[in-house]
Amino acid sequence: MFSYAVSPFLPTIFSHNTSPSAYPGSRDRGVFPLNLYIGWVSPSADELMHHATRTSIEKIYDHAIALGQTISDAPLYSNYAIFDTALESIYGDNLQRLKLIKQEVDPGNVMGLTGGFKF
Repeated sequence: MFSYAVSPFLPTIFSHNTSPSAYPGSRDRGVFPLNLYIGWVSPSADELMHHATRTSIEKIYDHAIALGQTISDAPLYSNYAIFDTALESIYGDNLQRLKLIKQEVDPGNVMGLTGGFKF
């Protein structure tokens, strides 16, 4: 199953708060995240489907750039990012600050036991 959905966030989505936050690294513009969902049943297809997902993302991204979209430095939306996305692509310049905060508030790495992206 292949499903593509654009989340039509308001362009002003980041204007309600001027305090520093983890996401996004810059609040200068809103983005419309694209949720690409690909589902399959057989574990033997994992590698093929991961490749298909990345190829699809790359083609859509390249086409958006060719159409004049200014997304080359846009942060990726963590809820839609593929499992091995680099943290820099999500948190940008905030990443080092977030790592320091994590060391301070979670020295025992309790949050490392949860799912999701790890600092």
